[in-house]
Amino acid sequence: AQVAQKFSTSLVPRAKTAREGPCVMSTLQGQPLHASFGPTQSQFGSTSNSLVGCRVKRQEALQRAELVEECLAWLAQEVESRGINSSMMPNRDLKRFSMYFAGREMFPKDVFMEALKLDKKEVVNGRAFYFSNELLGSRDTLVMAYEPLSKGFMKLRLTGAIANSTTAMSSRSATITQPPSKQRLEHFLGRWADFENRWLSEKENHAVEALMPLVNSILALEPLKASQAKEAVLPYPRVQHQRAVTLKCLEGFMKAYGELATAVLSSLKRELHHDARLLVLASFCFHKAGSECNGDQNRESLAKVPVFFDNTDLSTYVFKLAGAAPAEGGEVKGVGIAAELLRAFDEVCNVIMSFKTHLEECNPSLEDHTMLVEAISDFEKSYRRAKKKFLEPDNLV
Repeated sequence: AQVAQKFSTSLVPRAKTAREGPCVMSTLQGQPLHASFGPTQSQFGSTSNSLVGCRVKRQEALQRAELVEECLAWLAQEVESRGINSSMMPNRDLKRFSMYFAGREMFPKDVFMEALKLDKKEVVNGRAFYFSNELLGSRDTLVMAYEPLSKGFMKLRLTGAIANSTTAMSSRSATITQPPSKQRLEHFLGRWADFENRWLSEKENHAVEALMPLVNSILALEPLKASQAKEAVLPYPRVQHQRAVTLKCLEGFMKAYGELATAVLSSLKRELHHDARLLVLASFCFHKAGSECNGDQNRESLAKVPVFFDNTDLSTYVFKLAGAAPAEGGEVKGVGIAAELLRAFDEVCNVIMSFKTHLEECNPSLEDHTMLVEAISDFEKSYRRAKKKFLEPDNLV
């Protein structure tokens, strides 16, 4: 009986409520159906149409980019002249984004332009980093708060209440006949502070995560350098154990370097796997050929690291590889390739360590660092030639 009663009442036409759009009116009452369905934007103010409207407003503001700086300067002067408290502005001491606040303006133009161009994600080093819904919502509220103020600024500018020349910019507050209300200025200031705080926080988080391949390479390179330095002072037989530690550190660095190369170069310009034994083999071949290491203890330590190639010790493998037939000039075959690989390895290590002192202000886009890209590209080319010479299976036939 209860089910039948609910079913019968659902067939009765309902009267239009205050929260429903005109489409819910029944045709049984003689009223035509309209094209709009459900609640309208004017009734709720938070439908998907509001997002579309904000997108259009951002595009319009970008088209009038030449007036944004003048309008923001006018708003900053109005905030100061009204005595509005601006202590809510976030901390701007982040060195990575100091270029946005070099002019020390209250409302920097570059920050607002970044808000207008802000998308759901940004791509850094080939990775997509998504912004939070809170930041996107703060961006929209900032743009909506800016729109009526910019329209008022345009009207005052067209009527001559605001002078166009830069010399009259200082006396702007005295020539305005209809200044914006203090409530709107406070609302815009609050929306700006909220967006800037969220934007700087998420941009910094994305930058730190994008720089992790570089940071991991630095962290892996430091123990390798320390272990090689210990080999120079430790006596025998403790030095033998330290050389095994050096090999482990080298393997860890090559793994971290592979992730760094992935973030900088495409897969066609780099090796997919970097074998640490190739550097040990190149150092041993370079050292056994009688070439001077110029006092480089790193090359000498790598030449003495105990490694094996298919159950073959290092000296036997090099003898099978190079043989007794020297090349022109009396040098063992492959010494030039080994020397080039070691030189490129030292160069890429020095470039990586040079970022240690300024990671806080480093550009997270690693592709923009020319020295790093060139050093990695040079090492990849040298590694590929040395791999073909030393590690190919048919070299021992």
